[in-house]
Amino acid sequence: MDMSVMLGKASVDIESIINVLGGALYSTPQVVVRELIQNGHDSIVRRLIEEGNPRDGSDGKVTVEVDSERRTLSVTDNGAGMTDEEIRNYLAVIGSGKTRTFRGERPEGGLIGYFGLGFLSAYVVANKTEVWTCSMQEPEQAWYFSTRSGQTFTIEQAAPRPVGTRVVLHLKEEYEHLSDHWLVWGLVQKYCCLLRIPVYVGGELANDFFLPWQEGQSSLRRRILAKKFADQFAEPYSPICAWEFEATSGEVTVRGVFWIHGIKSYASNDQRSVSVFVRGMQISDEERELLPAWAGFIGCVLECDSLNPTASRESLKKNRDYDEVISILRNELVDGISNLPSVDPVSWKKVMKIHNETLLGAALCDDRLFDVLCDELTVPTDIGNLRLKELLDRSGSKIHISHKEKGNPFEALLLRALKVPVVTGSRYAVTAFCRKYANERRGEVVILGTREGDAEMLRPETGREECRERLQVLFGNDDCDVVLSRFSPEFLPFLFVRDREQELKREIESCEVEARIGGAALRLARQFTDEVKDGPIFTLHLNANSEVVQLLLSVQEPLAQLGAQLLAPLIELIRGPQGHSDIEGVFREYSEALTQVLEGGK
Repeated sequence: MDMSVMLGKASVDIESIINVLGGALYSTPQVVVRELIQNGHDSIVRRLIEEGNPRDGSDGKVTVEVDSERRTLSVTDNGAGMTDEEIRNYLAVIGSGKTRTFRGERPEGGLIGYFGLGFLSAYVVANKTEVWTCSMQEPEQAWYFSTRSGQTFTIEQAAPRPVGTRVVLHLKEEYEHLSDHWLVWGLVQKYCCLLRIPVYVGGELANDFFLPWQEGQSSLRRRILAKKFADQFAEPYSPICAWEFEATSGEVTVRGVFWIHGIKSYASNDQRSVSVFVRGMQISDEERELLPAWAGFIGCVLECDSLNPTASRESLKKNRDYDEVISILRNELVDGISNLPSVDPVSWKKVMKIHNETLLGAALCDDRLFDVLCDELTVPTDIGNLRLKELLDRSGSKIHISHKEKGNPFEALLLRALKVPVVTGSRYAVTAFCRKYANERRGEVVILGTREGDAEMLRPETGREECRERLQVLFGNDDCDVVLSRFSPEFLPFLFVRDREQELKREIESCEVEARIGGAALRLARQFTDEVKDGPIFTLHLNANSEVVQLLLSVQEPLAQLGAQLLAPLIELIRGPQGHSDIEGVFREYSEALTQVLEGGK
């Protein structure tokens, strides 16, 4: 058997590579506009650097033109241009870019490109690509480059032209929309609004944006400019307010604009909006992960040259600099919100009105934010929205919370008699916010519907075991505990409450719940219910202040039994179908007891 080893060389299917890379690398063919402008920008920057003026773009410009009839898109720059050798080494070689080589020599030059893949987008959308160029190194010699697929090309001498490059794409039929003037105008504004070098579309300057973080502006003027700037990114909803920021941590500098959405946010809805620019060119408008998860009501535009785009330049690499930007943005966002009540009180009132609910959750996620907001935010109660400081003052340093949207009417009657506001704890983040506030302010949280909470409100009697045993015989059962308590109003003979922790415990421990709740969530819930001691679901509080109850405890049998027969059906009706389903039997018992009372009075 011939065991010799054969050495071969792998080949590359250029056509397939171009089709796959060109079609899959970019999410939309519209990025061809950005890629061509980026190439023009970098060519201008190279020329300015080599001519000794690396930061001033006043002499450079990029011009974009479209012709819908001829179905063409063209981009012209007055940058460094290319020699014949550079055309062959860079333009004709996929993955090889002059910018990458130049950046290696001058890393602080402000160049955008790196991978040398930008022209792939042209091959995706164009049947034919033409390039006219003249290098600043050989201003007397111009060249013409042409290709139909990117696989083969022609290079020939061209008629004299100014230094720079002109690229013309003859668009495929399915991409003819890229020759629409207003579409291209909008794309240039989107991608290039922070670009220092001017970009013209159809002879008009398209990226004439006054940046809010430019120096020499008063604080008021900067806020006005920030709001105007944010309006262009926050459509279709105008932001309530905006502020610019600039911060540095280590070698990472971030500058940009935050704004607060003008549309109402609900609970944990995520409306974060983040557009990221690197060296003046937009990389992505979907980098919401740069903002903290609690900031669902915030929008942001930022520029950071330390961030590294992926090869498609449509997203960012998750590295140490990316994490540093996250930290910077969080600090700057909290600072901005903290300063808003003092620098813009009118806008702050609007923010509180529209985003109060979302801010409750946000404050729980950041201690600094909580310190700023805790006395400003309101919580829903049965008498309207209240600040917690006011609520503590009215309730004797206690916060009473109910987890039912519609509480027991008898419970509500009790609380109204005591003039105690009750917080609707079932709303988003309310209970947790109240607990944290009470802990910070040395207050106390009372959860209604729990044994501890009800005991706080109803003040059970102690040392009257004989009375309690008698009442248990008259009214109690395995699922109902009877307690003698004192509460107001005195005309209310009893209060019937459910122990919601016991209800949850039984629900979680039932077999049927496993079919509705995921395993991880079920285990988490059982960690809570395992700490709840077994007990009856219902508690009947008989009011020791009530004359009816006092008489019931003082009379002898069979009158006491007759009184219990009158109260018991009423209790069962209030208890509802969860406690008693035989409504017909309830009315029968009540009628029989009432008949005995009336006959006894004859």
